[in-house]
Amino acid sequence: MTTGGADDGAAEDVTDRSRRRLLTAIGSSAVFGTLGLSGCLGFDDENTVDGRVADDPAVFGLPFPYLPETAQLNPWAGSYPWAIYPLLFESESLTTPTFDQQPTDLIEDVAIDGPTVTVSYSDEFSWWNGEPVTARDRWVTERIQSFVSDVDADRPIDDTDELGELEASLLTDDPIGTNAMSMSLEDEYTLTYEFARPLARPLVLARVLGGVHNVAAWWFDSWLEDLTEAGTAAERTDVVADLQRTKLPIAEAMEIGYGCGPYELAEVSPNRLVLDPFEDHPRAASISIPRLWLPVAMEQATDELVADGAIDGSYGTLETLRVEPPAHLEQLDRYRANDGMKLVCNWRNPHLARRNVRRALLCALALDDLVERSGWGEPAAVQTGLTEPLDRRWLEESVLADLHRYPVAADHEQATAYMRDAGYTRDDGDGYWRDGDGNTVRIRLRVPLWEEWAAPTELIQHDLDRFGFDLELEQVANNTFFAYVDEGSFDLVPWWTDGHPFSAYDPTDSDLSSLGYGIDGESEGDGEALEPRLGKPLEPTVPVTAGDVHAGADGRERIDLLEQWRRISGQSGDEAETAAAVATVARWWNDAVPDIDLGTDIVGVWGNTREFSWPAAEDPRYRQFGSERRPELELLKAGAIEPTGDDR
Repeated sequence: MTTGGADDGAAEDVTDRSRRRLLTAIGSSAVFGTLGLSGCLGFDDENTVDGRVADDPAVFGLPFPYLPETAQLNPWAGSYPWAIYPLLFESESLTTPTFDQQPTDLIEDVAIDGPTVTVSYSDEFSWWNGEPVTARDRWVTERIQSFVSDVDADRPIDDTDELGELEASLLTDDPIGTNAMSMSLEDEYTLTYEFARPLARPLVLARVLGGVHNVAAWWFDSWLEDLTEAGTAAERTDVVADLQRTKLPIAEAMEIGYGCGPYELAEVSPNRLVLDPFEDHPRAASISIPRLWLPVAMEQATDELVADGAIDGSYGTLETLRVEPPAHLEQLDRYRANDGMKLVCNWRNPHLARRNVRRALLCALALDDLVERSGWGEPAAVQTGLTEPLDRRWLEESVLADLHRYPVAADHEQATAYMRDAGYTRDDGDGYWRDGDGNTVRIRLRVPLWEEWAAPTELIQHDLDRFGFDLELEQVANNTFFAYVDEGSFDLVPWWTDGHPFSAYDPTDSDLSSLGYGIDGESEGDGEALEPRLGKPLEPTVPVTAGDVHAGADGRERIDLLEQWRRISGQSGDEAETAAAVATVARWWNDAVPDIDLGTDIVGVWGNTREFSWPAAEDPRYRQFGSERRPELELLKAGAIEPTGDDR
C-alpha cells in the first residue's frame, strides 16, 4: 500500500497567465452583466435607426456591453470589445467541443508536409473599404506580435520588401516547437510556417489559423515599419508603448471601413451600434437578416433587455440568467463544453507534494455543491485532467471503466483514510491535521477578486476548514493575484482548464490551464531546462493496473511525461498511437491528481424562436465557435438564422 510519499520533481515557481482566456471570460460574462459593470441604456423618443424601429421583427438584437466612445479595435491597446468583435471580422477557423479545428471559407487550403505548413487564403474576401483581405494581414499581425512579445530583446530583425523573401522570426522561446519557428509570406495569399518538428494536425490548425482575422495590413503597416527600423531595444520599447496607447475608435473604424465580416457598421452612437449586410461579402446572398441592433447595455440594463424580449439570442443557458426570460426565448442547444475548472496545486507546499494529501483534499470538497453554486457546469466524474467530452473523445470505454472514481460529494471518511495513510493525525484540540513532525497542513488559497468567484471560494474555504486544513484565504485584485502566481506565492488557485490533451497535458507550457511545467522540451539530460515549475514531476510513477490507488512500489511503473507529450503532439498519422499516449497520461493524472478537476462547463445557445428561424436541434453549427466562443455570432455570419416574418 502506498503511503503517499512526496512525488519526485522540483522547479522554479513562475507561471504565465493566459491573457486570451482571461479576456474571453471577462468579455463573455460582461454580456450577461456578471462583472459589476454600471448600466448604460437610453434611447430617443422614437427609438429609430434610419427610419427602422428597433422592435422591427426583422432586426436582430444583441447587447453591446461597452461604451462606444471608449471601445476601439486596435488589439494591442486597451478597451477592445472582446465579447463582440468576432461579429465584425471573419473567422479563420471554428472549433468544436472536442477540439476539432475546421477552417472557414476564408482559408482555401492548409497543406501539411512534415514540419512545413502552407496556408492559402481565399482571394474572394475584402475589407469594408474594398481593400483585399490577404495573408499579408496575418503576416503583419505576427510580425508586430513578435516585437510586442519580445520588446526587450536587443537583436536586429531583417527587413525586405520583396514578396517571397519576407521571413518573420516569431522570436518564440517555445522549446517543443508547438509554436512556429519561422513564417514566410510567399505571395499575397500564401503563408508558409516552419515548426521545430512535425505536429499533430489539430495543433497545426490551432497555431496557423488565427481565430479571427482582425488586423488589416493597410492600417498597421506603418507600425511594423517603425518597429523594424527601431535599432535598439529601447527604441522598440518606445514604439510598442506608442502602439499600445493608440486607439482605433469604433466610430473611426466605421468611417474607414475597418472590418471584413458579412455585416458592416452602419451607425455608432452613444446608445447603440447598428450593422447592415456588407454587399460585397462572398456570403452576402446568404444573409437574410437585414439589420443587427446592438444597444449599449451593461448589467441591469442587459437583464432588462432580456426580460423585455429585446435580445434575440446569445451563448449560454437560460437557467443561468438572472431574470425570467419571455416565452419566445428557447434553449436551442445545451451541451458539455471542452472547458472546465480545476484547482491548481503547487507541489512546493510539502503537504500538497504528497499524493494522498491531494486525494484527501479532493474527497473533502463537495464538488457537486461547488459547481452548482458557482455555475461551473457539472462536477468532474473522473479525474483525468480532461473534461467529459474529451474523455469520451480520447479514452476508450474500457480505459475509462478502469480508472478510479473519487467521490463527487464530500466524503470525510475517505479523506481521513487518505490522510492517515500519509502519516497524518488530527489534533483533538484545534482540529487541524498534522504530519509526523507536528506541522499543520497550512494551505494558501489565492483567488482573484471577481464577484462571480465569491460563492465558490466560500465553499472551498468552508469545506477545507471543516475537514481540518489550516486554510489561509486571500482574495485580491488582478495585479496582486497574478504577481502571486508569477512568484509561486500560492498553494491552491482555482483556474480554467481547456480540458483537451493538446493543452492540459503539455509540460512545456507554463500557463495554469496546462500542466504548468514550462520546461524546455528540446533539452536533454537533467539540467535546469528540464526542471518543471510548481514542483511537479517529469518522470512520475503510475499503477501497473489502472485505477489501483493502493498500488505499492512493486505495482507501479515509471513514465516520462515529456515523451508522452511528444507522442500526443507529434505528427504520427496514427490516432490510435496518440490515444494510447493520452491514456497513459490520464492514468497518471487519475492516480496522482496533480491538479484537482472540479467541473465541466455546460454551455449552449438560446434564441428568439418567434421572430426567427434557427437551425434544427441537432445541427452541429450550434457547437462551432471562433476564438471568443460565440457560436450565435457565427450562425448570424453564416446566414443560418432567418426572420420568420411574424410580428412581435
